[in-house]
Amino acid sequence: MVRYGLKNLLFNHFRIILRKSLDQLIKKARPDPLLWLVLAVSLPAQEVQQHGVVFEEWVREEFFGGYTPESYTQKWDIPAGANLRFGGYPVNPKATKYRSPVGLGDALRQYDIAEPFILLLGFWQQDDDVKRFVNITPVTIHPETWRMMWGPVTREDLERLNSLIKDRSIDYREVRNLAQEIEEAGAVQRLSDRA
Repeated sequence: MVRYGLKNLLFNHFRIILRKSLDQLIKKARPDPLLWLVLAVSLPAQEVQQHGVVFEEWVREEFFGGYTPESYTQKWDIPAGANLRFGGYPVNPKATKYRSPVGLGDALRQYDIAEPFILLLGFWQQDDDVKRFVNITPVTIHPETWRMMWGPVTREDLERLNSLIKDRSIDYREVRNLAQEIEEAGAVQRLSDRA
C-alpha cells in the first residue's frame, strides 16, 4: 500500500511539474525557437521520426538536468543515475501517434528487462501538416508487470522471430505468416503444457 501511494504521489508530482514547466515556457516573452516548437508541441508532418527525437531531448532537458546519453544505443535513454527527481528508476521516453501502439525497439532487449523503469509516453495527433502532442503519461513498470504484459511469448519465440526477420532470403509476407504460426503454436503449446 505504501509503495502504491508513493508511486501515485511521484507521478502526480511529475505531472504537476510537467504542466508547470509547459506553462512557464509558454509565458516566456521570447522563447528559444526549438523550445517553442517543442512547447507548442508541433512538428512538420514530413519529419516522421524527428518528433520522437525532439520529445526525448525536451524530456531530458526539462526533467533530467539536460542529461546527455553516452550513446544512442545504451540500454536506457535516461539511466537510473540521471533520474534524481522521480524515484531513481531508468526512463525511456517514447513518442507515438495518439491511440496507436508504442514502438519499443528491439524485442529481445525489451524482453530481457528485469528492473523497474518509467515508460514516459508522449502521444501526438496530426493536425493537417503539424504533429501536436496531446498527452504525456509516465508509467512505472515493475518486472512482474512487464513479464505479464508479454503474455505467453517466450524468449525462444522471439529468437525464432528474430532469425526469420533477419533472413533476407524470405519474402516479408512469408515472414509475417511464419511469425503468426510461431505465435499461435507457442501459445497453444504452452496452454497444453499447463493442462
